[in-house]
This record gives sequence, structure tokens and C-alpha cells, in this order.
Amino acid sequence: MSDFSNLEEKHADNREERIQFIKEWAEYVRTHPDDEWGEQVNKLVNSQIRAARRVEDERPDMHRLREESPLLNPEKRDEGDDARDDDA
Repeated sequence: MSDFSNLEEKHADNREERIQFIKEWAEYVRTHPDDEWGEQVNKLVNSQIRAARRVEDERPDMHRLREESPLLNPEKRDEGDDARDDDA
């Protein structure tokens, strides 16, 4: 069996696992109170946000990019607007 065949088989298995999980989660949501499963979703989302922030904190270049980017820094966005006005 080629590596490509193995990869296709792995993707098919992963897809089936995802579909099965979705079905199980949908059943859980239907059979449990909103407060119960909502709290679990909040915990999951919050943990993902914390993990993303940790990764970001481990990359000093992200702080520099955030400071210099007009998309992420409103002060830089305003400076960019001034520069465009001068060109007009």
C-alpha cells in the first residue's frame, strides 16, 4: 500500500470519527440542559483562548507585529490614514 493510500485511509477514518463525534454531541445537547452543556463549551473555548495566548506570549515577534500593524493597533491605523491623505 502506498503512502498516498495510507493518507487517504487516514483521512477517511478521521472524517468518520468527526461525524460520529458530531452525532454524539448533538444527542448530548438534545438530552441535557442548556446550562450543563453550555458550561462545558465555555470551558473548552476559554481553554483554547488561554492556549492561544500562551503561544502568542512565547513569540516576542507577535508583540512587535501587534504594535506595528495598522490592522491590530488603532493608533497605527490613524497614522496610515494621515499618510494616505498626504498622497491625495
